[in-house]
Amino acid sequence: MERKPVGNHDVFFKKILEVEGHAEELVRSSLPPAILEELDLGTLKEEKGSFLG
Repeated sequence: MERKPVGNHDVFFKKILEVEGHAEELVRSSLPPAILEELDLGTLKEEKGSFLG
């Protein structure tokens, strides 16, 4: 029996990442320190729309 997805992951991530600070925390917890040192996470800003095709 084939399993079908139980929801829309795009909606889930949009809801999670629309909360201020969540995107930065996701990046900080996912990347190694050497890469984080090269980033200015203070420049993160919300962009409306979708970049998924």
